Amino acid sequence: MGRETDTFTEEPDTSDSARLLPPLTPEHEKGSLRSMWELIMQLRVLLPYLTRLVPLLDNGLLKAAPDLTDVRAGLDEIKTGSRSLNSQVASHSLQMEKMEQQLSSLRAAGDRSHTDIAELSAEVRCLNRRIRGLIGALGLALLLLIAVLVLQALRFAR
Repeated sequence: MGRETDTFTEEPDTSDSARLLPPLTPEHEKGSLRSMWELIMQLRVLLPYLTRLVPLLDNGLLKAAPDLTDVRAGLDEIKTGSRSLNSQVASHSLQMEKMEQQLSSLRAAGDRSHTDIAELSAEVRCLNRRIRGLIGALGLALLLLIAVLVLQALRFAR
């Protein structure tokens, strides 16, 4: 390859790559045909390695070809498993919905029983006050009866 200078002049080069490439001109820039050829000429060092590597890759690819029947059988297995899982998920979601409905009805029943208990408690307190009032009245009536009996007994005793 020739060396580039500030004025884009080229010194004579006798290498093989210089004979294959057109002379360097100012319009040759990065991405041009000349730069592509220069890149290809630089990669020619890898050719001996590639010639040894390609047969190995061909043999490896032929041996490693998968058996598509096994792959299809595996895919069918995955599909049936997926269907089974989908049906299980659907049944579980239905069960979850039923459980949520039961839970909401239980919650409503619990709330109702709580209000019933509160009402019952209020009624029991009211009844308790009435019974205490009646016991007090009965006690007072008993005292009056005893007083009347004592007075009667004193009156007959005279």
